Amino acid sequence: MKTRTTRTHLWPVALEGIVGNFILGAMFTWAVFRAPLLELFPTWTEGMLSIVFGVHNLCICAGILVGGRLAEKMPLRLLYFCLSVMQLIGFGSFAFLPVHMPGLSYAMVLVLFGILCSFGVGIGINVVQTGTQPWFPAHTGLISGASFMALGMSSFLLAIVTERLLAFYQGYFGAASVKYTVATIGVGLFVCAMLTLADPRSWKLPANQELKVVTNSKGIAPRMMVRMRVFWLLLFWNGFMRAVGFILLDHSANMAVAFGGVALAGMLISPANGLGSLLTGFYLDKVGLRPDMLTVGLTMTLSIALLVVGGLLSSPVLIVIGLVVGGLAYGGSSTTDSASIKRVFGGRHYSVNYGIANLSMALGAGISSFSGIVLDSFNLNYMSIIIMAAILVVPVVVCSIGMLFVKMPRF
Repeated sequence: MKTRTTRTHLWPVALEGIVGNFILGAMFTWAVFRAPLLELFPTWTEGMLSIVFGVHNLCICAGILVGGRLAEKMPLRLLYFCLSVMQLIGFGSFAFLPVHMPGLSYAMVLVLFGILCSFGVGIGINVVQTGTQPWFPAHTGLISGASFMALGMSSFLLAIVTERLLAFYQGYFGAASVKYTVATIGVGLFVCAMLTLADPRSWKLPANQELKVVTNSKGIAPRMMVRMRVFWLLLFWNGFMRAVGFILLDHSANMAVAFGGVALAGMLISPANGLGSLLTGFYLDKVGLRPDMLTVGLTMTLSIALLVVGGLLSSPVLIVIGLVVGGLAYGGSSTTDSASIKRVFGGRHYSVNYGIANLSMALGAGISSFSGIVLDSFNLNYMSIIIMAAILVVPVVVCSIGMLFVKMPRF
């Protein structure tokens, strides 16, 4: 007799991962909220908003790390419900921002959105990967890419919804429309999350008697993993890739406008991010980790080159193309990170190892949080952060080349 966690068809598992990450992708619509928030709170600056984005990325990283530990002790369904509530509170808090108290409003956004909501999203990212990858041991790259694709597509589609909601609420609330737009998105995402949990089999691992067959029962313990050069090359490669990606994601909409384009064109970086995740998943399964890292790193280098030339020529077309190529590369780094941890270090300690490896997100978030300060220092000249990204892509290429010479572990 089959247990409740046994599934003869695996497409619902893949769909859960895609929908789960689609819901979490709302966090990356921050670029669309920046201009309306600065209009509502004139005393806020680009640097202040970049700090929120940086804290948000740090807390996602912390959530992924803590989520790895919790996933070993708590049911994944319960974790997913908790993160959904945290996301609802984080987005819903915008409706209560006191417009005439900009300092308090900023503190609310920083704590409720930047910390609480983001921490929940980090837990969710770990839940999605931990809950889907054990079912697809032969296609870790593909299933990881498919789920991260949803993150990118979510950002773009929700950016369109955001602009429509902003226009709708504008007639009722004026500049305060951004508050109710964010809150409405939060409620909608919570409803979608509850629908995902309607299936009693969702976010459950394979039955215990099948676990050794479905997953890789071997693996390297976290304390051994952190002593290996391959781990540190992966961490720094992904950390600097994320730093560049965060800068582009954070400023994509305004960067496109600054060089004569439109905000929505800049947001094309989000679906490109999703497409890059999926394509990299296929590529990683076919060629392995080393060629994948080199290809993704060179793609990000091409992106920065296009942005530099586009900025010098004030060409919105080259800027948008550069952002799209950067989105492809950033999506590739997310897939490479999640899939390579299992490929290189095994599946036995995956949830914890994945959480530790995502300290790279903290590195990237910490570096990228200075982008707003740089932008303010150069009087909103977006060439300044393009040059910043160009400097940060150098370690990416170095780590990509270094990986060609490092020995892979065996277990």
